[in-house]
Amino acid sequence: MTSRAVPSPLLQLVPIAIVFALAAAALPSRADTIVSIDLSNITYIGNNTCGGTCKDVFNASWLWDATTDAIVPSSLTVSNTGILGSVALYATTTYSFQFNSTDPSTYQALSWYYSSNFPALGTYAINDLYLYCESGPCSTEFASDTYISPSSGKITIAAVSSVPEPRSFLLLACGLSAVAGIASRKHLRERLTAIGALGRTAA
Repeated sequence: MTSRAVPSPLLQLVPIAIVFALAAAALPSRADTIVSIDLSNITYIGNNTCGGTCKDVFNASWLWDATTDAIVPSSLTVSNTGILGSVALYATTTYSFQFNSTDPSTYQALSWYYSSNFPALGTYAINDLYLYCESGPCSTEFASDTYISPSSGKITIAAVSSVPEPRSFLLLACGLSAVAGIASRKHLRERLTAIGALGRTAA
């Protein structure tokens, strides 16, 4: 009698593994909703009262989660060179980001009033990132109680490479582990059945 080849249990369960893999791939990845925001070399030019042309150069970058409308923790970097000295993020609203001088004795702010298409990818107008000086050297070297637009710089929002979040990998790992477990149990059951059959034949 010609014996019929029985497919390996693992091969029989390949379709199940494929289903789990497809399910994991179909899950939305949070990385798809995160963009990179870069405010680069935003330069403000003032008068000549500081021994030459007064200038302030501001830089900031961060990751933005469009799902939660929030800055991704630990992603914000800020630097500033000029009369404002050290600045830090002060507030975010539904229409702006505001960075203030860390010197509590003066009120000097950089405010970006972004357009309604935020956070769409692309380049944004630098004229919407204003310097405001209320007091101190800033008001002397630039202007007091006036919103000043930068003379140069660049504001861009770019995509972040999509990386599946941990739950996608977890689902895939669980699915493959289940497949392996089922295959192992089925293989053991078939071996025990075969051994039993041999024992009955020998008897």
